[in-house]
Amino acid sequence: MNLFCILLALVFAVGAFAQDSYINYPFDGFSIRRGRTVDVQVARPTPFENVIELVIVIAILSCPDGNCVDPDEELGKVLYIGKFRPRTFGDPSMPYQNFT
Repeated sequence: MNLFCILLALVFAVGAFAQDSYINYPFDGFSIRRGRTVDVQVARPTPFENVIELVIVIAILSCPDGNCVDPDEELGKVLYIGKFRPRTFGDPSMPYQNFT
């Protein structure tokens, strides 16, 4: 049975520029099957000096009818809370970190 979900990522960091982090994958509205593994890639444009990422929270929220609650109101089920340490792989202007 398909479980329609939206993946939410919130990145809390010291410094205003760290708010530029975003989800590269999966795309908005991605369908996740219950019991399956999903990869999440969070990217941040070229690092700014004096910015230290502290923690990232990745949560999932079911939206079976397509009407999702705003993430400011409900985070959903937390899948990961931990360090956010984006690295560059090939393209130095786009550091990212994968979470499985």
